[in-house]
Amino acid sequence: MGNLIKSIMSKKDFCEFCEIINNNKEILIFDENGIIAFHDIDKSSAVEHILICPQQHIQDISVLNVNDIPLLQKMHSVAQKILEKLRPESTYR
Repeated sequence: MGNLIKSIMSKKDFCEFCEIINNNKEILIFDENGIIAFHDIDKSSAVEHILICPQQHIQDISVLNVNDIPLLQKMHSVAQKILEKLRPESTYR
């Protein structure tokens, strides 16, 4: 029973983004000022599908508050820089 609980907890506590930050730095296309970016490995239908994440772990969007606005603005700025570099003629959504 103890191993089952550990397995459930480790899956619950596992964060794909933290795993990338800590163990897969070679896939990062941007790593600066607490923000990272990398191509989505699921290869969505978008021409460019890039994930932009803070280096600090954030459980989910529900824990964000007004103090996180500068972080979100920084992430938005990174999105604009990456898009201008990779596809200057495009827009993003």
